[in-house]
Amino acid sequence: MQGMAKTITVCTIAWLLGVGAGEPGAAARPAGDDGIDALERDFDAHARRAAPRNAFPVLDDPPMVGAERAPAFLDDRAWVIGIEIGGVAKAYPIAIMGRHELVNDHCGALPIAVSW
Repeated sequence: MQGMAKTITVCTIAWLLGVGAGEPGAAARPAGDDGIDALERDFDAHARRAAPRNAFPVLDDPPMVGAERAPAFLDDRAWVIGIEIGGVAKAYPIAIMGRHELVNDHCGALPIAVSW
């Protein structure tokens, strides 16, 4: 019985310490700062180190091949961004999308933009 009392005491102390601790780092933040400002600053700093603007050229109305010709250059397991609008289906291979910011295309008469 004495062992159980000791265990309960230790668990109670640990729980009280955890409750008293509150949110990690909350005391170090200035009043009114919910951490979003710091997150935005970190994001902006990382974004400036990323690839320069227009480093990945946009594709405009890329050539398409039918599904019967695709196996010549596209593996069955290849990832694609697929769309189907009004019975018109298209697939944009991720291997190609990784080298472009955006594809401006049409699906039937509807203009579309595909981004990866």
